[in-house]
Amino acid sequence: MKVVVKDFLNVRVGAPQLDAPCYQYLAPGSEIEVLDELVSGHAYEGISTWLVDAARNYYWSGGVHPFQIPLPQRVPEARSWEEAVNTYPGKGTSVGVAILDSGVYLPHAVIGPRIKYFESFLYGNSKTILSSHGHRVAGILGAEKDPVRNQSDLFMFLVSKDVHVDSYAVELALLEIDAKPQLFPGLRLINLSLEIQPSYVARLQPIIDKLYAKGILLVVAAGQDGAPTVMYSLKNVVKVATFDPSNTATYRRHGFPLKDCIYFLNYPIPTFGKTDTQPDSSIQDDSAYCAFMTSLLARRLELSSNENLFDYTRHISSPIRSVSEVHPFTPYLI
Repeated sequence: MKVVVKDFLNVRVGAPQLDAPCYQYLAPGSEIEVLDELVSGHAYEGISTWLVDAARNYYWSGGVHPFQIPLPQRVPEARSWEEAVNTYPGKGTSVGVAILDSGVYLPHAVIGPRIKYFESFLYGNSKTILSSHGHRVAGILGAEKDPVRNQSDLFMFLVSKDVHVDSYAVELALLEIDAKPQLFPGLRLINLSLEIQPSYVARLQPIIDKLYAKGILLVVAAGQDGAPTVMYSLKNVVKVATFDPSNTATYRRHGFPLKDCIYFLNYPIPTFGKTDTQPDSSIQDDSAYCAFMTSLLARRLELSSNENLFDYTRHISSPIRSVSEVHPFTPYLI
């Protein structure tokens, strides 16, 4: 696409950085042909997004007249975790993500600094991590090192002692997010990788609708291998499901029973263990890919904060032509 230079603009070579080599200045009114994407780089005057051309020259986005990034083309189907995370620009910087789960190990050197808020809604109001599930989910959403490379601010709400969630605690957490937005600056996404009780669907839906109207979107774990969770019945949420690649015959015969879902092949996702003595771990199933999808949406919001995320999920997701041709870490829209 073409953009028009607003002020004198440096052409930075090799990296979106203010100290990268500069071989040319562009005068106001100059037109430049750039790719249909933004990348994250050094901040200048509060703007940290950069345009890039086919030769990998970088242009600070604040130096051109307003432009509209077209909706992205469907992404190439990834064949590895690293390939998948490299497909999506951005790091989720300045995008807040709430995690409703079983807590996090706050002293952890990488995840701990990303936790900007921690509150327990369980009886006794403990901040003690009660299982490693929430910690591993947080490792997908807030780790700075490869292969995850997300830098979202995380707000942790303790709503579960293990994988069995306290549904009333979830309700209280969502009400807190709605009532006290000043405590959660930049919050746009809520990750709920656990399953509530069926009786709470009707209670939570009005709160979810209210948050959605404010621009805060819930991403939920909706099912595995065609078996829906209770979360599948929620509306105005992004639903994530997984399927086992060994069950291809079943899917060929019967199709995918869960509609309006983002499907992933069920492979383990690398994340952090609880302590320094267990530095690496992994997590899989719909709870893991719920966090992975949330991380992709956070990256997009960093670059295009006003975009409809439901539209974006449709554009980054590939249609399944044949179950035998699907690839790991690629979102498929059913």
